[in-house]
Amino acid sequence: DEVHDGVLDSVESLIDKSLLRQVDGVDGEPRFAMLETIREFAREQAVARGRSDELRRLHAELFADVADSAGSHIMSGEKRSWLDRLEQDHDNLRAAFTCAIEHGRADLSLRMTAALWRFWQMRGYLAEGVERAASALDVPGGSGPPELRANALGAAAGLAYWQADVLRSRAWYEAEIEQRRQLGDRRGLAEALYGLSFTYSFASAENIVDRDTAQSFVTEAMGIFEELGDRHGVARCKWAVAN
Repeated sequence: DEVHDGVLDSVESLIDKSLLRQVDGVDGEPRFAMLETIREFAREQAVARGRSDELRRLHAELFADVADSAGSHIMSGEKRSWLDRLEQDHDNLRAAFTCAIEHGRADLSLRMTAALWRFWQMRGYLAEGVERAASALDVPGGSGPPELRANALGAAAGLAYWQADVLRSRAWYEAEIEQRRQLGDRRGLAEALYGLSFTYSFASAENIVDRDTAQSFVTEAMGIFEELGDRHGVARCKWAVAN
């Protein structure tokens, strides 16, 4: 509490000196903005004191947590509010993602890919999302924790599908399925098989519909959902078969 009060006192002092501006964010939450000239001066001071990399790392970790928090709510009944929150911090999220890539932090970039893909899809950032997902999956020096990589592969596949890049989507789903089988992740495997089926039921210039293959993947997914007692998963599979 003492640290929290100290931060608030410092912020209030900066506002009084016109070094920060207070504005209303989503749902009236207070947000603080800095003039570009002040921001640039602060950046120069951080570099001069050798703290620039540390501050960028802390910023990236903070906004990876922000993405995680929002990602768990994006498909809920409060999705609009959470999408708006991500929108207002989109530049912060971009900076955090770029920092993670530049510093080889596969863990952060994969987490952010999985957490943000629905935001990118629903707010029309498909091209950016696919590009960022691909860069996260290709971080030099490491593939990242297997579960995080599987989640990011599924996110990348979903983005590519909504971009109508069926073949790329299929390749990422296939890689995810291999990863899920190695992990023994039955629920994740069912979701990936369900997603993969749509790449065979979507006609495009590069893709011919293959109903039998599509249905085989849906059937396998449905069997796993039944095994897990996931009625919602079973219902989605039946909807896919009906289509």
